[in-house]
Amino acid sequence: DETCTFDAPTRVVQLCGANPTVLADAARLVVRRTSGQIFGIDLNLGCPKDCAKKGGYGAFLVDRDVDLASKCVAAMCEAVHPIPVSCKIRIAEDDENDATSSCDATINVALRMQKAGARWITLHCRKRNDETRSTLPNYALGANVVKALSIPVVLNGGIDSVQKARMVLKQTGCFAVMAATSFLADPFFLTNPPAGMKRCSGEIANCYLDYCELYTPPSALYMRRHFRWIFRSELQPDTKEELDLSTLYQDWRPRLWTFLVRPYLVNLKQFRAVVSLYLHLSGKLAVSEDDENSPPPTFRDIKALANSSS
Repeated sequence: DETCTFDAPTRVVQLCGANPTVLADAARLVVRRTSGQIFGIDLNLGCPKDCAKKGGYGAFLVDRDVDLASKCVAAMCEAVHPIPVSCKIRIAEDDENDATSSCDATINVALRMQKAGARWITLHCRKRNDETRSTLPNYALGANVVKALSIPVVLNGGIDSVQKARMVLKQTGCFAVMAATSFLADPFFLTNPPAGMKRCSGEIANCYLDYCELYTPPSALYMRRHFRWIFRSELQPDTKEELDLSTLYQDWRPRLWTFLVRPYLVNLKQFRAVVSLYLHLSGKLAVSEDDENSPPPTFRDIKALANSSS
């Protein structure tokens, strides 16, 4: 009910689940609630998170019962025809760690979803157990899936620049590419930032907060999570040892990284202060004469702002 109206023609709503009847009902509800003003509905068959494991959906549904997954797609297609239904999958797991077997299994899953009625397939070019930060996407396998299907295939995974997007499109012949976490870190990474704005984490964070003032997030948790994505590349330690209490206070970066999950970060004033602290500590703030007598906020100062109005 609170999404932007101008993007309705290109909006795709993603659902998750493992019950064909429930998913069909949910798809109908989406159509009613949007008055049919959507481009399509997608079924999540690629989520590798613990919540998906517990709920038996996402990548775990495909691994456990590909027949049931195809029935879910078919039920959704029948429920909302002619609105397109798609699904997002991952490279299939293989106990033998055989690349050929994994490729064949992935193509089989994709063909099953195509036969069930999916109008396009999005493939995340990693396996369920792959670590996103350290495992390179297997675009070559993605290219094989593109060749095997008669419907459009969108490839996802590791798309972090315009150059990478163009390279994947050219090398695989896929219909399109999808970017995800790169947008969370920098919403402008495929285009130019607003006039006068530098492409640095601090300015991106302040721009995000400007939008938070216009469109209030459901809770402060959304802001904390977005900040973790925006500052991840600069603040997140490479190893767990760097978060050890004995070393935490020797470097401001891991300290600020852990500070961003504190439940007492609840209002815009605090998040603005976090950005100010980051800019001072990172040396990315041009200090004016007025700033010389105005020290940056401390962690304690920011915590104390929890009781102030936003």
